[in-house]
Amino acid sequence: MMTAALQKRWNDGVGDLLVHRDSSDIVDRFLFHLSDCVEFDQWYTALFHRSEPPERLAFHGIRHGKDDYEEGYYLLDPFYQKFRQDPRRSVHRLDDISMPSRAKSTYFESYLGKWETRDEVGYLVPVGKNKSMHLSISRSNDMPYFETGELVFLESLVNLVGVIFSVDRHRSELDEEMRSARMHDMVDEKVSDFGAGILSAREREIALLQLKGYTARSIAGLTGITEGTAKIHMKNIYRKMGVRSQVDLLVNFFDTLYV
Repeated sequence: MMTAALQKRWNDGVGDLLVHRDSSDIVDRFLFHLSDCVEFDQWYTALFHRSEPPERLAFHGIRHGKDDYEEGYYLLDPFYQKFRQDPRRSVHRLDDISMPSRAKSTYFESYLGKWETRDEVGYLVPVGKNKSMHLSISRSNDMPYFETGELVFLESLVNLVGVIFSVDRHRSELDEEMRSARMHDMVDEKVSDFGAGILSAREREIALLQLKGYTARSIAGLTGITEGTAKIHMKNIYRKMGVRSQVDLLVNFFDTLYV
């Protein structure tokens, strides 16, 4: 379970992602806020293809550039194999999808071992026919294994990660000159329509504050209601919108924009 301090940091991060949803650095912003909640010292992103080598796009804590991975070791990568087996959106811990003899396998002994990675969690996000974005979050041997609570938190973000990459990919495909006006008009329209026909006027007001990352206490102060009343409204919003949390509500809103 997230502590109050951790929940506050994550809510602030969610609010920042919404404010900067149209920024070219939205993936970097997501990783920054994630690292403020769960520590890791290695990450990379790659675009997996079914019929050609992956494209590794960005790195931290591991070596840049083309190496043996693109030359053939990717075929032994458990995450790439998982993508080939099931292209749906998913999240996995490396140890859970690796062969029991991990330490003795060719991939780990000849390739991954040089990165000194102790623990790794990877997301797979379909972004078109026979393609998937892969985000790896990992800890080197200088850090401990992810704890159970941290793994549960990372796994809970799979849909948000999917939306983040959908947002980023959609943004990059729009013409730069037309993008700003088109996106802001679309966002303004979607914001004004969010929850229409489902939520009451007061619930829509509170839902929009939630999308900006405000807590029940902050919402109470801004709207002139008690914190308890704010929490009741939030529960009703979750029930009516078919979600379970503030993050799920944000994912729901992003889905109306890009997915």
